[in-house]
Amino acid sequence: MKFIRATLVSLALAASTYGLVTPRDTSPLPCAGAQVVKTSSVTVGDKTVELRTFSCDGPFHSFFSTPPSGNTGSGPNTGTGTGTGTGTGTGTGTGTGTGTGPGTNPDPPAAPSSSSSFGTGPGTVISPSAPSSSSSSFGTGPGTVAPPASPSSSTAAVASSDPAPPPSSTSSAPVSTPTLNVCGEICSNVCGNSGVLPPTTDDCAVLVDAVTILNGQIAPNFEVDPSHAQTISFGTCSFAFLNLSPEPMTYCWLSLAQVGSAAAAACLPPVQPINSEGICVATDGDWRVIVAHA
Repeated sequence: MKFIRATLVSLALAASTYGLVTPRDTSPLPCAGAQVVKTSSVTVGDKTVELRTFSCDGPFHSFFSTPPSGNTGSGPNTGTGTGTGTGTGTGTGTGTGTGTGPGTNPDPPAAPSSSSSFGTGPGTVISPSAPSSSSSSFGTGPGTVAPPASPSSSTAAVASSDPAPPPSSTSSAPVSTPTLNVCGEICSNVCGNSGVLPPTTDDCAVLVDAVTILNGQIAPNFEVDPSHAQTISFGTCSFAFLNLSPEPMTYCWLSLAQVGSAAAAACLPPVQPINSEGICVATDGDWRVIVAHA
């Protein structure tokens, strides 16, 4: 019995020693396959704040998550079910239509006119313009015949009632893609431990103050493309906004600092000594705010 107890104590000491001397990663990435696409820095007093934008080639990393103390969480439910249904339907339909429209019926061409003259005296015959006309003249002098009138024809002009096509126009102005503004939206805190060191409380406090000051000096909002992450960090503390939706999103710096600070207070030491990250997950799961080691 003493031998077994001594062995257990030795194993416990070895495990604790291994945990103390084994370093943990201090450079986590916000998502799998993260690549920095943009980086900049802003000086606030004697502090320098880093801004980075990441693209994510893979899914966002999962966390060994637990809800904060005193809170409860809910997860997705799954279920199976079967159902059958039958339905029949028949239908017939007939339709007729008639239409009338304007038309033209020009007069048929007149038949050629003919005339004849007999006699020894002067005589003149003028053929009328009616179709298929004939006339004869008898006199005592030489006869003359006027040439027949040309056949008359007429064509009715039909005015079209269709409106003239509108003039075509093209615009070269670029069309902007609308973004979904989730600034101020509600999210729920979930604590995570992904094997990295937690940020220090002092650095997170400095970051919150810096964002508050910068809110009046830079644009209050920022845009994040789908499968991208925007981070702001100081020292060991980093706040990140992750867009998991298929469309661009807009978020605001002040909300990022407030939500990140609240997640840190709920999930990080000394409140949660074993956790390293605080995650605030949106109700629809399309975005999240993370506070973690920078």
